[in-house]
Amino acid sequence: MLAGLLAAAAGHRARAQDQDLDEDLPIKGAPKGRIGGASRGPRKGDPVIVLEVLAPARSVGETASPAPTLFYRCSDAIALPMRFTVSLRGQALPVIDVPIAAPRTGGLQAVPTAALGLRLVPELVYVWSISAIRDPDSPSNDLVASALLRVRRTGAQDEVRLRAATPAQLAEAGFWYDAVAAAEGSSRAALLRQEGLDAAGG
Repeated sequence: MLAGLLAAAAGHRARAQDQDLDEDLPIKGAPKGRIGGASRGPRKGDPVIVLEVLAPARSVGETASPAPTLFYRCSDAIALPMRFTVSLRGQALPVIDVPIAAPRTGGLQAVPTAALGLRLVPELVYVWSISAIRDPDSPSNDLVASALLRVRRTGAQDEVRLRAATPAQLAEAGFWYDAVAAAEGSSRAALLRQEGLDAAGG
């Protein structure tokens, strides 16, 4: 059922990789893949906080949705203000930069971007990030994890096929963010391991 979509996906990824090689990074200083963050709490003796977005390690993660559900993971509860930011090349201001609830426990955290009013334009490369704000007057001290994101343009027939696809089929077709959102348990753990992410807590 997905044979045609998989073939189209292979061609799309090849063209996208060539474009990524030929062009500058989407934003000056933007990651080439997934970037995590780690920092101790504000007081001496506080534990190290590890913040990590769920995304491909060395490539642009793709989705079929202009408002995907994204995920990040933290090692423990975070008692700091949190923000979700999406930026685009050539724009001085972010596409979105909004506060989100701080996690009360460690583990996997979902960011339902549709509820935040996000609407991404297909085929543009964005940088999305999760930040824990340590000092509002000193952004360089923020704990930040970020990754690349692109919405792939799809047709009506593709959308029907994608709704019927398994997480493994979505991943094979290149829709990594959608595969992670649809997967659970061992299926999600396998996707995370493929990208060098520890499946524990995911």
